[in-house]
Amino acid sequence: MSSINENAPTGALSPEELGDRLIALIDLLQNRVRPSYHTTRLTAARMSALRIIIENDGTTGGQIAQAERVTQATITRVLDGLYESGFIEREPSPRDRRIVDVRATEAGRAAFSEAVASQIERLAGALATLSAEDRAKISSAIRHLERVFRTARDQRS
Repeated sequence: MSSINENAPTGALSPEELGDRLIALIDLLQNRVRPSYHTTRLTAARMSALRIIIENDGTTGGQIAQAERVTQATITRVLDGLYESGFIEREPSPRDRRIVDVRATEAGRAAFSEAVASQIERLAGALATLSAEDRAKISSAIRHLERVFRTARDQRS
């Protein structure tokens, strides 16, 4: 894997080259937002699971594992951490006693909001240095990438 190279060619890259550049960019973005995890006791995995829980009140561990494409054991560890931090509550499902519904607590919603605000602030500081034209190009590219990866995700589901 390569690191972001500011002197890389500006023409169209192959899908493999784009994938490599996106992975390097993900690493840079993660490094930029990582400090927000420490202040809220949220890891990237907990943050991702908590987003799903907030967006899907009363979801189950199995549904979260499926959305995250991880094993039940992995998501159980993530949920245990969220529970121990007071960010989620678990309740027996009224639909099936064998299932446990997961809901975000007020503390979980607050921690999530705080982490997102911190991440946005950290990214916006760097993005503010771009021209309006460059921000428009990036906005367009993001829309295209979201469409591509949502379509790919939906086709695998």
